[in-house]
Amino acid sequence: MLTEESFGEAGMSDDRCPHIERCELFPTLRLGTSLGYCLETYCYGDHSRCARFRFVQREGKRPPEGLLPNGALDE
Repeated sequence: MLTEESFGEAGMSDDRCPHIERCELFPTLRLGTSLGYCLETYCYGDHSRCARFRFVQREGKRPPEGLLPNGALDE
């Protein structure tokens, strides 16, 4: 089970986001072919641009469920 403490522990061994395996949004992005842009841009690209990644780095806990990589809130 994912806990608040599990965020921020992963290292950056490659270009993928270090939180990719724990991101609640990642499975949805992988399934949606129209969402490939998000995968390439944020998950596999410059993950420092991802609002979810920045939230975890800043707050040290899971981001709000509706926070999208571009910073918009999906409610």
